[in-house]
Amino acid sequence: MKKFSLLLLPLVLAGCNTTDSNNAKSAFPQQYVDLTAKDSQHLLEKYWVLGVKKSPAPPPDAVRDNLAGCTTVTFLINSSGRADGYKIANSYPEGVFDRHVLAALARWRYKPAEGNNDKMPVLTRVSISFMPELASNAEEAEQRCNNLADQ
Repeated sequence: MKKFSLLLLPLVLAGCNTTDSNNAKSAFPQQYVDLTAKDSQHLLEKYWVLGVKKSPAPPPDAVRDNLAGCTTVTFLINSSGRADGYKIANSYPEGVFDRHVLAALARWRYKPAEGNNDKMPVLTRVSISFMPELASNAEEAEQRCNNLADQ
């Protein structure tokens, strides 16, 4: 038993040594420009230009139920011009349109703007609305989605 403990001790110490948190890589780059504030969103065009935009299709359940709604997503445009990581900032009705918006966002492609030679990553935000003409919740959706977009 004593020999087993002596053999196990170096392994435990070696394991602790290899999990140094300083060597862990972050999911996001160390440097990026944060354009999520309402008053700085217009600056996106100085860094990135949307080249390919696929509009999301509404979920079949929302079409069947004739629902209107919206989703606001915060995401990083990485140095390759792709959406990298996301956070649902707001949605109405909650969770109904999110998956479809994220699927469309994954297909968007950005090109660096003329002055963005370093392809600086940017944290930005987008709101996408689904507003069928005769939606059963049209008034509430319009009010809620306008409030969410203003945040």
